[in-house]
Amino acid sequence: MLGALIGGAVSLGMRYLPKIGRALGTIGDGARKLGELNTQARKIGSFTNTLTGGALTKSPLGQKINEASKIVESGSAEVSKFTDNAQQKVDQFKSTLNKMAGRTEGYV
Repeated sequence: MLGALIGGAVSLGMRYLPKIGRALGTIGDGARKLGELNTQARKIGSFTNTLTGGALTKSPLGQKINEASKIVESGSAEVSKFTDNAQQKVDQFKSTLNKMAGRTEGYV
């Protein structure tokens, strides 16, 4: 009875953990790409600011763009860090389930 219960839990975990891992990977990749896009936008803004002699940085629009860019940068870094940590936890859990499956195979 207990072996069947553990076997069912392991089976469910093994079925859904790869999907969860792929979803976390997709979210993490999206966050990294958003961070890269933000970095490129900052380079363009820096170049434009140089062309205007610093007027862009001093303007209210330039300041709001800079603030928004900082928010995007910190947000994408946090999401990326979270997804990396979550992916490690999923991998650890999958490893634990594999070990449990090996130990309970005779009882299922």
